[in-house]
Amino acid sequence: MFFPKLILFFIAFLFCLHSYAQSSEHAQLEELDNAEKINSIPSLKVACQKLNHKLLLNVDLAYYFKDCSLHLITDSQLINTLIQIEGKTPQKMSADVYAALPLGSNYTYTDYYKEFPKRFSVSVCKRYNKNIVSFDNYNYYYIESCKKRKFSRYFDVQAFNSSNNPMYAISKYELSLLPDGDPIIESTDSKKTREISEVDLKKNLPDKSILCKNLNKKVTAFYKSFFYVEKCVLFPIKNFSVELQMKAQERGGVKDLTIEQVLGLEEGKAVTAAEVLKRFH
Repeated sequence: MFFPKLILFFIAFLFCLHSYAQSSEHAQLEELDNAEKINSIPSLKVACQKLNHKLLLNVDLAYYFKDCSLHLITDSQLINTLIQIEGKTPQKMSADVYAALPLGSNYTYTDYYKEFPKRFSVSVCKRYNKNIVSFDNYNYYYIESCKKRKFSRYFDVQAFNSSNNPMYAISKYELSLLPDGDPIIESTDSKKTREISEVDLKKNLPDKSILCKNLNKKVTAFYKSFFYVEKCVLFPIKNFSVELQMKAQERGGVKDLTIEQVLGLEEGKAVTAAEVLKRFH
């Protein structure tokens, strides 16, 4: 009987030794971590007061605590913004504290913008100043001196953006934080063309190879219309997008077509912006 008891004692000793080693290692890791740890809370009511608007950590996940609940943050850049810009010091939660707190919806940039609107409006201004933006590919604005100046027509966007600079996508909420400025109405004089009949023009058109020179696999524009050019054929783009505008900029910008090019080049079947993006690859 003595021998089995000795074996049991030895096994128990090894188990205790292993547990101690694990706890010791855990303690050392805790000491290396500068984040303050919350080990317990007396009640949810106290948590709502003490933890309000704090950045909390559980294992490798980050949460923003507000409205008496935990809101998971999945965007690493947003976590960095809360730490670097808002000065939120991450605080670790014990498993018991985490289990005691209710979970809410994810915390996103939209929530952040609502919580820090003044700071955000300044950052939007700096980010898009002197640039054209759109939230729906139909309404376009020029950001200037922290004000949004709306274009009345897309024709005015083209006339104003004569150098084909990229246009940027912006959320409707971001745009709403900027006050309105004077609308932009471009003069049509800069886009006037010679009043020559199409028949007369077609009589003296150069060869197609000359008309489409340097246009292959390019996005082009003629007034309000956009075209993708491939093998000297103009493919009308049905839903020109900001994403396509930016991609076209990377490939040399949107090229303005002349009347001669529009009249002399064959027009193909209409394509979508998504199809054009695929053809770029």
